[in-house]
Amino acid sequence: SHFIIAYCPCYKSSLRRRGMGRKGMSVYEQQDRYWRRRGELKRNPIEMFEHDLLTLIRGWRAAGEDVVLGGDMNQDIYRDSLGKALRADDIMMSEQFDKLFGQEAPFSHKTGKKPIFGCFASPGVECTAAFISAHDAGVGDHRLHVYDFSLVSLMGMAFPSTEKPSGR
Repeated sequence: SHFIIAYCPCYKSSLRRRGMGRKGMSVYEQQDRYWRRRGELKRNPIEMFEHDLLTLIRGWRAAGEDVVLGGDMNQDIYRDSLGKALRADDIMMSEQFDKLFGQEAPFSHKTGKKPIFGCFASPGVECTAAFISAHDAGVGDHRLHVYDFSLVSLMGMAFPSTEKPSGR
């Protein structure tokens, strides 16, 4: 099984485009500078992220391996391109909150309107529980996500039984 925690950069904010804030410090701008210095001029960091991630996952899935992907995709995990590609026939992953509860995950960012953080898993992986907190329940400006997976489905083995130590 493969576990991936990912962050897809998002486009520069309107404040940064107007020259305000920490100009040039977003992840998108940092990656754009990095790749331009190395001659990659045709694709932007978001396209590169999506292409490279899907290529990696497609290879693992074609080899019959299970994959768990969690992360901030900075796009609607149900309606935009990455979420659709992960659910396509060549990858066959499902978003775990929706799979467990039969409803879409709530919006992720405290000022947002879309679920942009998600956890996807291939069919051989069993998610046994999921929790998404209210906003401001943890650090940062996103909801906290917690997912519990069956060890048997991931590793093919169960935890050893614990035994109570004998008294003196």
